[in-house]
Amino acid sequence: MKTTWKQALSVHWENTDVSGKLSLSGLGQLLINTATQHAENLGFGYKELKNNNLNWVLFRMNIQINRRPVWDESITLTTWPAGISGLAGLREFVMLDEEENTLCVANSEWLIIDLQSRRPKRLNQFEHILKFEQQEKAFTATPPVANRKGNFSDLFSVTIRHSDMDLNGHATARRYFNWMEDALYQIHGEKEIDLIQITFFNETYLDETVILQADEEGTTIRGIKKSDGKPAFMAAVKYKA
Repeated sequence: MKTTWKQALSVHWENTDVSGKLSLSGLGQLLINTATQHAENLGFGYKELKNNNLNWVLFRMNIQINRRPVWDESITLTTWPAGISGLAGLREFVMLDEEENTLCVANSEWLIIDLQSRRPKRLNQFEHILKFEQQEKAFTATPPVANRKGNFSDLFSVTIRHSDMDLNGHATARRYFNWMEDALYQIHGEKEIDLIQITFFNETYLDETVILQADEEGTTIRGIKKSDGKPAFMAAVKYKA
């Protein structure tokens, strides 16, 4: 078991955008995949939790991007568990290039949910998770604050299809990143992101429709479930000067 997980990777074609750089959704997928692999290595990943009808779901992620690596560039991604806060398990990330320059740092909050009730469990009952806690923080910036009460306008809508679903029976987090990326491009084009905070509020299921909206400043993006008006996610973004 490795308390800190370090993985050498390269930027694959499918994780780049039209600029040839690692896309926001590709970055999100790399972070999620690395967290998933580390949890499996530590013995509290999907394979272990499913025996008790439980699984991890991503609740929030903060990302600071210094530079986006390009297609076929070699990178190193390091991650470690960083304790708990309320119901959430915390995890930190650092991405470096070959010269060990910091490309991005991130932190994330994860919930363990009961797959029957869809309700989160308290993590302090999982002692084997707590023993791997580290105090070091990678992400130290102040994340942008979402505009929850502003005036929002519709951008586009998406309907959840079979290929959007994951093992938890809901739309995969990658799809949320895809929608956010499309929404931000529609407003700001290829402007470079400095900081972004993404919060995943509610699951979305097969055949549900999600309406993507932006506030007047174009710095808060949200996805609203058409069926009940509840937010599926909300993202706040700060762009580079």
